[in-house]
Amino acid sequence: MANYLDLTQRREIEALASTFIARTEWPTWLLLIGVYAGWFAVILGSHWLGLGLSLLLLIPIVTLWLSVQHELLHGHPTRSLLLNKLLGYAPFAVWYPYTLYRDSHLLHHNDEDLTLPGIDPESRYLNQQQWDNSS
Repeated sequence: MANYLDLTQRREIEALASTFIARTEWPTWLLLIGVYAGWFAVILGSHWLGLGLSLLLLIPIVTLWLSVQHELLHGHPTRSLLLNKLLGYAPFAVWYPYTLYRDSHLLHHNDEDLTLPGIDPESRYLNQQQWDNSS
């Protein structure tokens, strides 16, 4: 466990890890099912809903989908890389292919490089030279 946690915090986390929610990850499963169901419902009903309403309904669904994909690539709700890949591969958000997103995002979590411009692939910070050249 992270070395910035004290003994009390470690015990609290260990106690939480043994709960039903932590063992089953049912909130993540519920979100995953809800996103799939919502996306398909809007797509299948789009002729009845119309373009404008369909788009308005898809915005929060796609936003949630990106959160679901993020959880999947971090090993939730299963520890199976293959199962999580299958669950996250649907291109609902027309984003990077899942495998490319997973590999790039996990590089971002290389802690010693987190948020360093030019090294962290998800950093939007500027290095000194970029900053100086931006004005």
